[in-house]
Amino acid sequence: MTKRLLPFIALFFILAGTLVLLNFLGLQALAAVRAYVNGESQYSKAQKEAVYNLSLYISTRNELYFQKFQRNIEIPLGGQRARNELQKSNPNIKVVRLTLTEGGTHPDDVRNMIMLFKYGKNTSLMRKPIALWSEGDIYINKLHSLAFNIHNAIINKQLSNEQVKTAERAIYLINEKLTVLEDQFAVELNKAGRSLKSQIIFTTIVISFLLSVICIGLTAIFINQLKESGEKYSQLFRESLDMVFITSVGGEIIDINQAGLELLEVNSKEEINLNRSILPFYGDSENRMRIRAEVDKSGFVKDYPLTMVSAKGKILNLLISGTAIKNRQDEIIGYRGIGRDVTHKLFSEEQLIRKNVELEKINTELDRLVYTTSHDLRSPLSSVLGLINLAKNEPLEKERSNYFGLMEKTIKKLDKLVIDIMNYSRNSRLELLVEEVWFDRLTEESIESFKFIKNVSKIKFSRVIQQEVPFYSDKNRITTILNNLIYNAIKFHEYRKKEPFIYIEVTVKNSLAVIRVKDNGKGIEEKHQTKVFDMFYKGTQVASGSGLGLYIVKEMTTKLKGKISMYSFHGTGTEFVIQLPELSEESTKG
Repeated sequence: MTKRLLPFIALFFILAGTLVLLNFLGLQALAAVRAYVNGESQYSKAQKEAVYNLSLYISTRNELYFQKFQRNIEIPLGGQRARNELQKSNPNIKVVRLTLTEGGTHPDDVRNMIMLFKYGKNTSLMRKPIALWSEGDIYINKLHSLAFNIHNAIINKQLSNEQVKTAERAIYLINEKLTVLEDQFAVELNKAGRSLKSQIIFTTIVISFLLSVICIGLTAIFINQLKESGEKYSQLFRESLDMVFITSVGGEIIDINQAGLELLEVNSKEEINLNRSILPFYGDSENRMRIRAEVDKSGFVKDYPLTMVSAKGKILNLLISGTAIKNRQDEIIGYRGIGRDVTHKLFSEEQLIRKNVELEKINTELDRLVYTTSHDLRSPLSSVLGLINLAKNEPLEKERSNYFGLMEKTIKKLDKLVIDIMNYSRNSRLELLVEEVWFDRLTEESIESFKFIKNVSKIKFSRVIQQEVPFYSDKNRITTILNNLIYNAIKFHEYRKKEPFIYIEVTVKNSLAVIRVKDNGKGIEEKHQTKVFDMFYKGTQVASGSGLGLYIVKEMTTKLKGKISMYSFHGTGTEFVIQLPELSEESTKG
């Protein structure tokens, strides 16, 4: 957006804001006018009732009618007090609100009435109605004073027939004058309302017209800028030294620039249009499927390395940057891309060295994994085969049963190895799956899964779980961590001790879970403690298991962005402490 548009846009928003504000204030003022008209009707009705009850009081001398007069006359007197208060420089709003609501005004209208009086009392709209109101209050005071004089005379029995006639005449004249003033007040208020409405409509029309003019002007400017942008894009498309192309979802070439034709060794667009597909230039169609999947997933690719083949069979090494073209329904309808030829700059020496180091590391780990797992797999399989042969040749049922028990033990060992390898593989290739974790249920299920292991009933399991809110992390990986730590504690326990135990504690606080697994088993000698988390490490040659358990615990803890520490004393026991931060969807990326 150019700077020349900013004043127009600023003016547009100023006018739009002014229009909204004026209409808001106008509607508030109209509501106040209607409230004053309604108040006038309450005022007039109460005044007429007061006159009627005063007349009845004079003719009947019944105090009940004088009391009704007092209640009726209080409404216009309250209006008078409200007006007098509002005309002060610092009015008491509570007094105004109380007197107006007592006079029958709805509480929701009081605020608008106060604002209209305060800011409109000196305007042409409200000056005359307020003057009529003030004049009417003079006659209300006269009526009020006359009523009390009559009341005193009646109480003191000093009211003559002549005085009665004079009083009735005065009441009649006051009532007539008030009726005229009330009618004029209503007329002036209605006139003010119509005038205000007309001004609002006129102002709205003027501002709306100005907004329309600005919108038309901005539209014209935007259209002109779009044309300029289109011309710049077209020029960039034509003159770019890199291949620029547009394809459909199916691979049909919609457009391609001259640099692209030259790179693909095609003479003209007409020649490429014979095939209408970019697929042959990918050599292997899977290349396009891979890059397309990446664009569909992220919406774009940047410097994606790709090998293509020109029309004459030349191998091209390209870096592709591209985006998906979407319609209004957010559906992909094509792809737009730029291909830069890096055939002669494919890899620098530093990149080759780095790749070689990475490959060497991967090969070393792979060789170690293959060698160790094949050995660990063959050993129990050979044992099972030997036991099968012995069982086949053993006539005694008891001995065969013993062989079957040994087979079962060996197969369970093999199963544990397979599970460890699967856990290692899953941790390496599967993304984190963040979900709700409740450690009380998780630890209970983990302990329950080991209850059939030999001698496990001798161990006292105790748990302390402090968790009040859900914890979000990868539930499957946490389960594997707990299972491996508990299994490790069971496997290396000292059953001869007086009270063998495994203590599990989990504390969830401030988006951090601290997991402690403690036992009073054999413990780990100090010389082995720095290596217990290494792949395939076993403290002794006679130790059972794959040597992957604690390695997997360490790798999964790292995957969960956590930390693990160990405290162990040989012959006393071991404690593992794991700290896991709570994960969000964003924290699993990258």
